[in-house]
Amino acid sequence: MALRRTLLGLMACAGCAPAAHVTGGALVDTHDPGTALAALDEACGARTACPPHDRARIDLERAFVAHAAGARSRAERLFETALDLEPLLAGAVTPKVLARRAYGVVRPPYTPLVTESLAALGFRMLTTAEAGDLEGARRAAVRFSELRERLYEAGDRTEHAAFGSFLAGQVFAALGRADVAGAYYREVLATRESLLSRAALARIEDRADPLSRAYLAAPHPHEGAHDPGLARVVIIVAVGHVPPVRPQRLPIDFAWTLAGPYLDALGIDDGMTRLEQVGIEDVVIPELAPEGTQVDAPALWIDDARIRLEELSDLSAELEAEHRRLRRPMVAAALVRAIEGQDPLFLRAPDTRSVTTLPARVFAAEVDVPAGLHQIRARATIDRRVRQAATAVRMRDGDVAVVGLTVL
Repeated sequence: MALRRTLLGLMACAGCAPAAHVTGGALVDTHDPGTALAALDEACGARTACPPHDRARIDLERAFVAHAAGARSRAERLFETALDLEPLLAGAVTPKVLARRAYGVVRPPYTPLVTESLAALGFRMLTTAEAGDLEGARRAAVRFSELRERLYEAGDRTEHAAFGSFLAGQVFAALGRADVAGAYYREVLATRESLLSRAALARIEDRADPLSRAYLAAPHPHEGAHDPGLARVVIIVAVGHVPPVRPQRLPIDFAWTLAGPYLDALGIDDGMTRLEQVGIEDVVIPELAPEGTQVDAPALWIDDARIRLEELSDLSAELEAEHRRLRRPMVAAALVRAIEGQDPLFLRAPDTRSVTTLPARVFAAEVDVPAGLHQIRARATIDRRVRQAATAVRMRDGDVAVVGLTVL
């Protein structure tokens, strides 16, 4: 049987192109984002380490780390380059589509998952808004909405990157489009309770919301003859990183049970017998690794005032939910490929590429402060190590500033 299995494998792979797998894996230790960014750039300098089919993923990796390192303009350019591709999994996904993506002999270009795409669009909004480019942020918000609409049309109404909807509301409010801003804040509230979004919606509707008003904690402005006026700062704090994707082995009988409805719909009823006859006992699928990083909620200060943060997105949980929805069709994809004669050895190494620098959780705060120069710093404990990020912003009376900090 072992000899037969080997011969079958050699026959199936005859004429195949070599499998250039770019796997997920351990995240570069990015507590020093500048060093991590230099390491990614150096790795991408080698042609074999930065293949064209993986360029979108590597550009996203570098974009997230560049923003964490304070290289905002570079992060914006990298996000724009990586997001030129349309998300593959926005809509109905069939096992055969997934099979081509995860088990193709020639590695296809990397296309971000829905969670990765929406989060990257949110961060592109953030980088452009930080630079004061509201028109650029508006364009990113429109692309964000287009992807959300495609998800709604496909029946996916779960929460996706709510921090992006909150940011889009801030952008359109600053552009004087209260009606559009209100729609974005309601989009946040449709999937989660958010006192920040309630407060922002009440402000543009010119009404009072006692609960959100009580929630917002802000430094008291200076009063008296030298009152410098008020400005508003919107702060986005991202912490940690999502777990990578890894291969997971499933026994053939369990895999067949999971994929049963999909295989029945494809009219495959004797496939398991055929696989057992050629000695295939299991299949391997790409699966999200168990959460291994402990990330505490971050603390935020403006000057010497401690500011309350609200969690707007748990991207690790959203990515886990996306993989959970894809699990059954992914198992069916592996079985379909095996039944069609795909090399069993090749099926042991599915595509496990993923954007490991995607932040795990995203928090936000909105604060009225006196005009002038303000120091902003965030701190979080990640795997029992205290890490922090800091910046400064100068504002005039009536200004609205957007600031992003990432604690890795």
